[in-house]
Amino acid sequence: RGPAAVLALSFAPFEDALAVGTSAGLETVLVPGAGEAVFDSRLPNPFQGKRQRREGEVVALLDKLVPETVALAGPDFVGGVDADPVARREELRRVRAEAAAAAEARKKRRKKMRGKGKIGKRETGKEVVQKARERAMVRKEERGGDGGGEGGAEAAPGALRRFAKAKSRVTRAVDPN
Repeated sequence: RGPAAVLALSFAPFEDALAVGTSAGLETVLVPGAGEAVFDSRLPNPFQGKRQRREGEVVALLDKLVPETVALAGPDFVGGVDADPVARREELRRVRAEAAAAAEARKKRRKKMRGKGKIGKRETGKEVVQKARERAMVRKEERGGDGGGEGGAEAAPGALRRFAKAKSRVTRAVDPN
């Protein structure tokens, strides 16, 4: 091969590669140590993270502003201490809880199980509850008591009779009924 005229040079920053364009073609040359992170701070950082990119955008936007337009909220703003941050947090928590309760109240009840809330099923359920109440009333009348828990051993179901309080003999003797 003979010497070729160099037409273009291109260096890939932060990678150890130099591309040389010649009249004979393209050649790449490795340059050890050129990839060290000593970079120009005015150029964008190829290794920047999400937070650093955001900070750079904010700095770029602030640089566009005229300095006279940037001001603090007041003379007491810098160095001021919040008097009672705990009470403020509690107030925010209370407001959020009220907002969540209001949103929950506005939310429409969702039927999660198909077929369970149909009108026929609801009516059947009401009938079952009504019949159970009627049976309980009939049992109460048959016992002759008002169902106030004074039934004693006779009112308790079979397996639970041994735990029921027996009526004292004194009350029976004194009671005219």
